[in-house]
Amino acid sequence: MNICTLDLKADWIFLGDYSRYIFLSKLIDDNSVMDFKDSSIWVSHGNNLSVADNYCCITTNKYFPDIRIFVPGNNYDMSKLPLKRDTRILVFEEFPFIKESTQKILSAIGNVISLIVLVNSYKFSASTDLTRKGEDFESAKQWYLEKNMNVLWINDLNNSKELQNIFYWRPRLRDYYKKQAEIDLDRLKECTREIKYDYELIYEDWRTDNNYLLNRKQIYSYNAVKKSSKYSIWYAYMNEAYDKLFSKNKNGKIYDVIDLYEEIMNENNLIVWDLNKDKEKLFNKLQIKYRDVLEEPVKYRGLRSIISTFFIKNETDYLKLITDSKSKFGGIHVDFLKQLDIYIEKGIPEVLQLFLEDKYIKLEEIIMNNNGLEKEEKDLSRNMSKIMEKLKKHVNKTYLNFIGEAK
Repeated sequence: MNICTLDLKADWIFLGDYSRYIFLSKLIDDNSVMDFKDSSIWVSHGNNLSVADNYCCITTNKYFPDIRIFVPGNNYDMSKLPLKRDTRILVFEEFPFIKESTQKILSAIGNVISLIVLVNSYKFSASTDLTRKGEDFESAKQWYLEKNMNVLWINDLNNSKELQNIFYWRPRLRDYYKKQAEIDLDRLKECTREIKYDYELIYEDWRTDNNYLLNRKQIYSYNAVKKSSKYSIWYAYMNEAYDKLFSKNKNGKIYDVIDLYEEIMNENNLIVWDLNKDKEKLFNKLQIKYRDVLEEPVKYRGLRSIISTFFIKNETDYLKLITDSKSKFGGIHVDFLKQLDIYIEKGIPEVLQLFLEDKYIKLEEIIMNNNGLEKEEKDLSRNMSKIMEKLKKHVNKTYLNFIGEAK
């Protein structure tokens, strides 16, 4: 079999600086690796060496027959790494440590589980630098450990045991689950960023509804004002608009927004709390926002003593009251509809986005720091274990066999 076929997947991938080639040459005891450092290298079991299509294909009898190692050349497109479910990625780094290039690699591979391998030569730096590489080496170890990253180190590249420790590294099952959780967290973050566009589709459906304009007219109709128990014309409008947005049959309008939120939550493995209670909280926040945005303006609030809904005798008088430019109530229906539009176009998506952002922040605290949440979210303080249990259902059996039994 030609090990350089395009559909080949790697068991191991070595990334990072020049030390990845040194490690590989020591690992397989073959210095010819250094001759092909400008090409991508495949290593597998066998006795041959070949070069094809900018790939150096090295075979060795030194390690396991079923292991394939891939070392991409410089400027390799990280999105095209030959990954499979259980590919292990090593990112090598030697002095100077914590390179910008290393951080770019880590960013490019995203949520793929990787191991940082720090290589220390214990040699002095340039004469103008009073810091030993070994001292920077210790600082680098501490830096990566504080970032909660998988990190191992090599003090002596001629020590076969140190090399084997790296080669036999396996990600912990918990790390795998955490990575899956981070993927779901990123998905939730993306949903949060895009929610305004999802809401625009809902709003467009409302606007194209044949009843949309009719409903708007009904909000400030004479019948709406007269049936209201509110003494204020403005609050009569608020009452009518509320009934149309927050309908008692729980269909359409605001409930379209609640359904959108539920859909996002149901598609995410991180959601381990009572979603029905969560929807109630979102509903309440949308109600509060409605009251805030539609609060009666001061210029109408002071006119309650002049006229209220109780003193409006007929539809003709009412229409004259709100349309006459000389009337103090002239244009009140237009002002109300403007505020209603502000709530619908800006207020609703703002509440929805902030609500999602709050969930994202709290979940991020759990996953990244494993901290508890505020008192009202106490059931979430035990979430990491719940999240892990939920994620286990999505773990590939092949991967479980590869990394060992879950404990």
